[in-house]
Amino acid sequence: MLNPMKNTTFAPPIFQPGFAVRLPLSFDVVPLLAEVHALGAEPWRVHFNTGYHDGGWSGFVLQSKGGEADSLYVPTTEASSNLPQPSAFAGECPVLMQVIASFQCTVKAARVLRLAAGATIREHHDADLIWSDGEARLHIPLATNPDVAFYVDDQRVRMLAGECWYLNLSKSHRVQNRGITERVHLVLDCGVNDWLAELVQHGTPPTMESLRMIDKATAHFQAFRETVFGEHSLAEELRSCGGLDELMALAVTRGAELGFHFSVEDVRAQVNRARRDWIEQWIV
Repeated sequence: MLNPMKNTTFAPPIFQPGFAVRLPLSFDVVPLLAEVHALGAEPWRVHFNTGYHDGGWSGFVLQSKGGEADSLYVPTTEASSNLPQPSAFAGECPVLMQVIASFQCTVKAARVLRLAAGATIREHHDADLIWSDGEARLHIPLATNPDVAFYVDDQRVRMLAGECWYLNLSKSHRVQNRGITERVHLVLDCGVNDWLAELVQHGTPPTMESLRMIDKATAHFQAFRETVFGEHSLAEELRSCGGLDELMALAVTRGAELGFHFSVEDVRAQVNRARRDWIEQWIV
């Protein structure tokens, strides 16, 4: 339940955060993961945005308006007199609920989201997560690995277990878990108030060193692209493709033959980035 002493009043923030900010908060993930694992398989639901993932994205709800637990869809911006309520699984997760209650802002929704090893969340954006409208999404990694590639606005964000991050997911973002272990995050949809705004304003953006670290697949795609520029016959073969899907599939195949290993989603992300760059050059 909401702490009645929390200041939940929203006032438009006087600053706009960057695409990612690490908050000055940290959590012991061991008891949190223990609660998640103790639940077994029963609470997990496949994520409703099936067009944005390959089947390996799932989760369960801990808190939402009405306490609904049968669906991961938890609208946070629609007008409603209902306060966020714990779901049926909250009683089995007292430590996770303590973490949620520690946030001195309205936590409109709290979910545990899992991305299986080898799974992909395709590039998309969440148009309702606008900071200036009072909406913020926070990620607390509970389990991760070095081969999770989470990109926001074409910048890789490396989040460690126990950290807490604000991510501007109204910008384009994508995730690929190239590791051999699952990625599990506690995800909080929060109302922006003075407490949260101050934490974000005084948080830490990704370091330049971390931003320069691209994952292996992206590096392989960049190397393949340079190879294409230097090999006329390969460039012509790719240029002759009848559509984008055919082009992406052929690029993956030809890349693998040359020792460059990347996926269709890696190619799609680069195509989308080039398209955005082209459009933005005409915006004045």
